[in-house]
Amino acid sequence: MSMKSILMSGVAALAFAGVTWANPVNPGNTVLNPSNFETVSESEQVCPPPACANAVINGPSSYTVTFTTPGLFGASITSSITGGGTFTTLFFNFFDAANNLLFSGTNLVDYAVSAALYTIEVQYTFQGGPASASARWSMPLTTGPALLPEPGTLALLGLGLGFLGFAQRRRR
Repeated sequence: MSMKSILMSGVAALAFAGVTWANPVNPGNTVLNPSNFETVSESEQVCPPPACANAVINGPSSYTVTFTTPGLFGASITSSITGGGTFTTLFFNFFDAANNLLFSGTNLVDYAVSAALYTIEVQYTFQGGPASASARWSMPLTTGPALLPEPGTLALLGLGLGFLGFAQRRRR
């Protein structure tokens, strides 16, 4: 393996590691640039103690995400509960700017997005347990650039097709 390929592998690994913010982002409007491999964690405390004592807490929670460039988007929702209780419903809906439903579920992987505004709506129902219970959902949002071939790959493809054409022409 050449030094150049080792360096390129290291750079690619760092790029895939992404930029991560540990603190939850204000669920008003999040701006993400897919070309930077950004990851942002959204979360909400559904009910802090003692409000959870045998209570039923219903969502939804909505917020917008603006993508500054086209790319790939992924999200996966999870929950954490301490002291008892259960989420009987927990999923998210992903809408475009015209409010068309693009996805509904718990795990979205490599969805192609445009440079536009989208809305994420988290639907949940939490059935509280004892007074010391507390519940939270969290959802990391990940982005990456669209998968396009590099210019060198396209050049090699063109060269290969050119040689095939030349060989076919010589046969005649």
